This record gives sequence, structure tokens and C-alpha cells, in this order.
Amino acid sequence: MFCESETIPIKTIRIFPNNKLWITSDLKGYINEKKRAFLNENTELVREKRCELRSKLRKARIEYKDKLGATFSAKILCEYGPWCLTSFLEINVSKTKELVFQKDIGAIQPITVLGQHSTYADAKLIFREITDFIFKKCSQRLYLIRKLNNFGVNQEILQTVYKSLVESVLSFNMIMWYGNLNIQRRNKLQRTVNMASKIIGKPQRHLSSLYEEQSRNKADKIISDPSHPLHREFELLPSRRHFRVPSANSKQKYF
Repeated sequence: MFCESETIPIKTIRIFPNNKLWITSDLKGYINEKKRAFLNENTELVREKRCELRSKLRKARIEYKDKLGATFSAKILCEYGPWCLTSFLEINVSKTKELVFQKDIGAIQPITVLGQHSTYADAKLIFREITDFIFKKCSQRLYLIRKLNNFGVNQEILQTVYKSLVESVLSFNMIMWYGNLNIQRRNKLQRTVNMASKIIGKPQRHLSSLYEEQSRNKADKIISDPSHPLHREFELLPSRRHFRVPSANSKQKYF
């Protein structure tokens, strides 16, 4: 007589905290405190440590995810420029764009590709970050012009340095963000131009003049390029002197 029985193999897997990359030494200390409270059969302390540990773990996961995403996005784009140089490729920095899609809204730091800074557009199109970044960068470079002026450098050389180091930063991708700035932020950037005019001793071009010039150049390129998506929006009136105002609809959104 034989006895048959069904056996089910069972394997126990233990997961240790050090297998999770967001577990830090502080979190390990909270885990050990919860274990000691459990062994001492202190129910209230276990409940308190469990809630505290849950919030700490949630915060650690979010911080690790943000750090990992920022590291990868910045590293990939920053290494893209040197890779193009070593591969004998020429990159058009003015047409290089980075789109960041994420569930949680966090602070995105401006990046630099081949010495050119990026333009960050937020959901409200306020351009607060890029305005502060440009103002800080121009203020740092005005220090060099001020030092050159103290050394008695020629006025023409000072103006050349200003156009190369300061005006190039102010006018980079200006057609995208300057038209949406409020009066306060425009005046903040204009103070940089006024300060440079006092240092050089010669009035420099107003920011609105630079913006109008870039807008005209962009419009001329769109009109002369039939394959451009906005080419059909430039329609002449019957008088052939003015363009028709494009029709646009907007929806109010509250953020």
C-alpha cells in the first residue's frame, strides 16, 4: 500500500534595506528603532515609528527619483556637445530643444550646450527662471567690462566686449520669451543695458529694439520659406501693403 501526497515547494526571499538605492543611513536607523519597539511590545511606539518611517520613505523615494532624473537629463545633453565634436559633427545650438515630461512639477535647472544656455518655458509662460538666469549671467559679465574700463581700455573695445559677452546673452532666443515679459521683468533686464551704457560711455541698443529686429528677421524667413508651418498665416490684404491679422482663440486656464 502506497501513500501519495501533493507537495508544494516554498521559497522564502528576504529583501534587505540596502537593496533599495533610496535607503540611506538615517532611514536604516528609523527601521532599527521600529524593530526595537516591536521587540519590546510597545504598541504605541511601534505605531508612531511606522507612520514616521512611512513619510520618510516616501520623501526619500521622491528625492532619489528627482536626483536620478536630473542627473540623466543634464548628463545626456551636456555630453552630446563633446560627442558631436569628436564625431566631426556640427550641432545647431539654436535649434536644439529639450522637452521634459514629468508627473511632479519640480525645479528644472537651465543647462548649457557648447557654451549656449537653454531657454526654459514654464506652463504659465512667465519666464521667471530664464529672466533671473540672464540677469545674473549679465551682471557677472558686466564686472569684466567695469574692470577693463578701470584699466583705461578703448571705448570701441569695451563696446565689442559688451556685444560679445552681454548683448549676445540678452538677445539669445529673445523672440521666444521677451514678448511675454511684464514691465517689471523688462525693466530688470534693461537695467543691465543702462549700466553697460554708463560704463562704456555710449548708449547701447534698447532691448525692445533688439526684439523688433529679431521679430522682423524671423518673419522675413517665414515669408520666404513656403515649407514653413506658419507661412500660410502671413496673408497680404488686397492693398498688398499690410498683412492680415491672424485669428486666434484662447481659453482661460487657472493654474
